[in-house]
Amino acid sequence: MASTSPPSVLKAYYEQFQRDFSLFLKCRSKELVTGGRMVLTFLGRKSEDPSSEECCYIWELLAITLNDMVSEGLIEEEKLDSFNIPQYTPSPTEVKSEVEMEGSFGIDRLKVSEVNWNAYDNELFASDSYKNGAYNVTKCMRDVAEPLLLNHFGATIINEVFCRYKKIVADRMSKERIEFINVTIAMTKKGKKKDPLGMTDLFSRPSHGKAEYGPYTQIMARSAAHCIGYWSSGLVAFLKKANNRIVA
Repeated sequence: MASTSPPSVLKAYYEQFQRDFSLFLKCRSKELVTGGRMVLTFLGRKSEDPSSEECCYIWELLAITLNDMVSEGLIEEEKLDSFNIPQYTPSPTEVKSEVEMEGSFGIDRLKVSEVNWNAYDNELFASDSYKNGAYNVTKCMRDVAEPLLLNHFGATIINEVFCRYKKIVADRMSKERIEFINVTIAMTKKGKKKDPLGMTDLFSRPSHGKAEYGPYTQIMARSAAHCIGYWSSGLVAFLKKANNRIVA
């Protein structure tokens, strides 16, 4: 996706994100006990615009690299036109909406944070730190994108792509501060706590809005009544004997 993508493409990506994220939540809920917690952190955006630079800029720089190689005849234009990146970076609002709609989790906390592309930006005497920063960003992007590029364009162009990409990233980082946007969400699984031994049913059984005694409660109540009866009979007998002795 990019700022030039038509609305139909943006809509298709968003709907795919909805299906995938909902299924992910449903699967994870089966792995957690009630009250269990899960924390997710992933690339996202602050803007409600799915084509904003917050989420697409790093891929647009890769697109510039590939377009340059097309213009030089190193990549076929048809192959570039059919190449798509299967990634959607949601906004906090979209994440919240999907969690609430799926229904397995309650949201404890939802926040957005920024991470500078250049990890060396704040170091003293680091006037050329963007070069190291560009190297790190390129390595990360290569880990993510190389399998996709390799499958679509073949192995012969890979080194050239990322060599050029590194130069473009370094140039941009030398001129502006660029940040990744992370969305972090902490959730707790909803639902009633499990009762694997069935003790709740044994001790109480709801009926027509009222709580009735379960079988264990009834047994215990009868046992208690018998014990009290035996204790009371013994006490009466003891008091009678004591009274006879006093009278005598």
